[in-house]
Amino acid sequence: GHRGVDSTGETTYKKTTSSALKGAIQLGITHTVGSLSTKPERDVLMQDFYVVESIFFPSEGSNLTPAHHYNDFRFKTYAPVAFRYFRELFGIRPDDYLVSAAAAPLPGPGNLNQNPRTLLPKFYGLYCVQAGGKNIRIVVMNNLLPRSVRMHLKYDLKGSTYKRRASPKERDKAFPTFKDLDFMQDLPDGLFLDADMYNALCKTLQRDCLVLQSFKIMDYSLLVAIHS
Repeated sequence: GHRGVDSTGETTYKKTTSSALKGAIQLGITHTVGSLSTKPERDVLMQDFYVVESIFFPSEGSNLTPAHHYNDFRFKTYAPVAFRYFRELFGIRPDDYLVSAAAAPLPGPGNLNQNPRTLLPKFYGLYCVQAGGKNIRIVVMNNLLPRSVRMHLKYDLKGSTYKRRASPKERDKAFPTFKDLDFMQDLPDGLFLDADMYNALCKTLQRDCLVLQSFKIMDYSLLVAIHS
């Protein structure tokens, strides 16, 4: 695979160390979010989804970029104005986005406006770091599970039973992700929801499936986490 370990024991990805990759992401996102603040807010247009902004970060710095102690790299930002629109729609402030990015394929905007209860993942940004002749692509998205609430069980459900049981390797993890057959065995009576929540959930899933169908996406699943 692309993941490895260098002579110092540090994890690498496509031969770029994790610290260098993290630094490049921080510098790149800080620059692109800062440059967006100078652009007036407006309705998103179809052509916004095709824009790719690219900037070179030499280690000695330039008139546009700060000096840094990593190897030279190029940072690409895909559809910056369109993703800014999504972040605003999701209530993500620029400063919070920068703090989150430093610590660590697209649904149509019509669905987000018309179906605010959507359970589809929320994508906040799409980037590419070019370093050492390799392209490393990064997607920034929401954490699907709340960090403040401990989850005791987690299932990845496809509505199928063929090879849908967690492997022994998965079961050995501290917080394994089980599958359909495990769900049927562990919870033979399913989950009990009140009528309003059940109806709202069914409607949301139906609308989300229609969106996925409209994009001709067929390989997807429902992540169910249980706090008991």
